[in-house]
Amino acid sequence: MFLQELDIPFIQVILMTVEANGLKEQIVPRTKKPQKTVKDLIQKMKTELSSKDGIGSSIPDIVSFCEKKEYLDLGGQGITLYPMQKLILKIFYRGSVGNKNITLTEEEIQMCKDIGCNTEERGDLLSKFEQTEVFRQLILIWGRRSGKDFLCGIIMAYEAMRLLECAGGNPYAIYGLSDSNPITILTVATAAPQAQLAFNEVKTRILYSPYFQNKFIPDGIEANKIFLLTPQDKKNNDLFKSRTKGSIVVEVGHSNSDALLGKQIFVLLMDEVASYKTSGGASSGERIFTALTPSLETFGRNIKVIDENGEEQTERVLDSKLVCISSPRGEEGLFHRLYKEAHLVQDRLMCKLPTWHVNPKMTEKSLRKNNESMNAEDFLMEYGAEFSGTGGESFFVRDKVIGCFKAGLELQETGRAGFTYFAHLDPATTSHNYALVIIHRERYLNTETNKSDFRIVVDQIKYWKPLPGKPVRIEEVDDYVINLRRKFHLGMVTYDVWNSIQSIEKLKKAGVPAKCTHFSAQYKMAIYTQLEVLMNSDKIWIPRHKLMQDEMLHLQRKTTVKGFRVSAPKDGDVRTDDLTDALAGACYISMNAVAHKLPGARLVNMGVVPSSNAINWRSMSGASYGTGPGGQVARQMETRQPQRNQNTGVPPSAFNR
Repeated sequence: MFLQELDIPFIQVILMTVEANGLKEQIVPRTKKPQKTVKDLIQKMKTELSSKDGIGSSIPDIVSFCEKKEYLDLGGQGITLYPMQKLILKIFYRGSVGNKNITLTEEEIQMCKDIGCNTEERGDLLSKFEQTEVFRQLILIWGRRSGKDFLCGIIMAYEAMRLLECAGGNPYAIYGLSDSNPITILTVATAAPQAQLAFNEVKTRILYSPYFQNKFIPDGIEANKIFLLTPQDKKNNDLFKSRTKGSIVVEVGHSNSDALLGKQIFVLLMDEVASYKTSGGASSGERIFTALTPSLETFGRNIKVIDENGEEQTERVLDSKLVCISSPRGEEGLFHRLYKEAHLVQDRLMCKLPTWHVNPKMTEKSLRKNNESMNAEDFLMEYGAEFSGTGGESFFVRDKVIGCFKAGLELQETGRAGFTYFAHLDPATTSHNYALVIIHRERYLNTETNKSDFRIVVDQIKYWKPLPGKPVRIEEVDDYVINLRRKFHLGMVTYDVWNSIQSIEKLKKAGVPAKCTHFSAQYKMAIYTQLEVLMNSDKIWIPRHKLMQDEMLHLQRKTTVKGFRVSAPKDGDVRTDDLTDALAGACYISMNAVAHKLPGARLVNMGVVPSSNAINWRSMSGASYGTGPGGQVARQMETRQPQRNQNTGVPPSAFNR
């Protein structure tokens, strides 16, 4: 029975009945139809009242939104939700408007128990489901190829639909906001390609959904945005004969918090959060989280609720959402903190699962077989959803590393005319490789900006590997570098300071410009900062080289008091960073040093202007006409009698012809 149907407050009837029968609240397993407690009935009334305070009653539950033909119609597109994906959606939205009747099946409950989702480490999903708090935060720690982006595409489309179905058709009025800025459903990632993948998922869901077909116009679809029309937008377009793209925008953005400030964010999706920087700066995970999450507090509305005493109260509820998805990395940073604190936050749902527990098409055995070259720690991190115990983070974004190695680009034995080449050597003799990288800068027309731009191309990657009892012969390396002088126009060759003074002197004597770079902590931080900027702006092209790629993928950043430290992992299959050091050194010197070359002709200002009385006037053959001002010398020449040779009578100047 509903509250308005009773002559006396319904809550008093419940309390009297409980008191008379001595009943106590109990949690009933979901294998049977759940028995309602006082707390459940109060929450039910809260939900019923809140549905009348802004969020439309026409909102379907999340499963119907996915499956019914009038919404996403996933079945009609040949798409079936994985059981774990469906379970997470049901738990995340249970109790919210449209989802108050969501229940778990016996099969879903058993699946949770079988894969350990009833433990705190993996999210304690069954206990979370029994709580009455509506979830606003979702933290998904799933292995690669688990369909994280697909799931988030559904969530973003569902949240867009909730805004479109708000009471009155005007979400600005519901939340008391200015309509000068659109309401944003935002995806943020460390790299543009990764953000684009997440955006493509929600874009596909929207474009192929029957529900959204009349919610956008062609002009509202952009490269990284989709504008959606609310009912109020449509009225305004008809009334004012205008063409508003839409008040709701689904958008992607790069992880630079300063460029994203000022948006009215209804849903914030942080993609691959574990790869965000742990150091300071506009792209760090904590900075992005701190800068953007306050805007989520904007989307609150006041509702009427019944408290435990049966009295009507006003309560503020928030409808915005925060979704963080990623494969894990080191045991530090924002993502690890959100995971560790999940059990302390009532409205945060967390789930941590390996790929083979989410994607039924994958098994642990098949994944191990297809990734035999991956060491055990990396496999557990990428597919097993286990945080690495190293406490470090990957220095480079994985997608950026993969993208800079170009198919079809080959290492060069000789340079091309018109280019200046730069080389850096990272010396070692016994424990590490002696590495050499040669690069050059080339200019090209950027078709996106229609302006001249540059890129750095790697021409040679070479390393000498020491053997047990047989260190690298420095003379062999020196001879190789000196021989490069005949093949490349070398602007500069730089060395790590370690044991390189003799090699530098030898190169200089052979005519190779060379100098020593002091590889201090500050210098190494400077060259790697430069390299990271070049990588993130897609300005480095490298031929396929397995060791170089492996070093870049496994390179670790460790935050220090003065900045950060860069190093190779201490265990695992890849424990060197020599080639990456050489690449960073070569790029840095090419960006900051002037190439040494032979002097050319140029105008020189001597700083002294001779007096007109001191100017000596000469003929083309060099004979002196006189000294002094030009007019004076000219008059002297007019009055001067030519001297003749006593023997021949020929003027002396004739002998100079």
